[in-house]
Amino acid sequence: MKQIHLAVLILLFAPDLHSKDLRLSISFANEFFIRASFTNESQENKTILRPLDGASAGKFQPHYIFTVEDSKGRKLPHVVHDFNAGLWADLDWPEDYIITLGPGETKDVKIACSQIVSAEGRIKISLRYEYTKEEAEPQKGIQYPAEAWEGSIKSNSISLDIQK
Repeated sequence: MKQIHLAVLILLFAPDLHSKDLRLSISFANEFFIRASFTNESQENKTILRPLDGASAGKFQPHYIFTVEDSKGRKLPHVVHDFNAGLWADLDWPEDYIITLGPGETKDVKIACSQIVSAEGRIKISLRYEYTKEEAEPQKGIQYPAEAWEGSIKSNSISLDIQK
């Protein structure tokens, strides 16, 4: 009986992983970066965070995780990063990381998709933005902004033809 109550509590307080408030779409910014466009579809301001160094490798919140599939629909493995990561040297925390979206507003973030693709053909790329306050601690002693939107959203897919 206690296990049932516990499961119900977890469902009631878990963050919404499928947002109706925010929309994420991606496109190619140039040959090196992908443009992530965040649109606030609610009637209230929403705050998201720019990626920290290591966010695309899943090291720090918010996560900006790319999924890359080959022409046969197989997910390609993520590139493993072995480096120092965290706050960018030339940005102030949290001021330079906060992106506030007013109702109906869209703002863009450019992010590199580090992926090794060894075969020719068409690949599909999508992006997931995920922020969970419980897991958010970029460096000891630094607090995440209380107003940061919590949840997960996934973008559309874009295609790229790889030729050697």
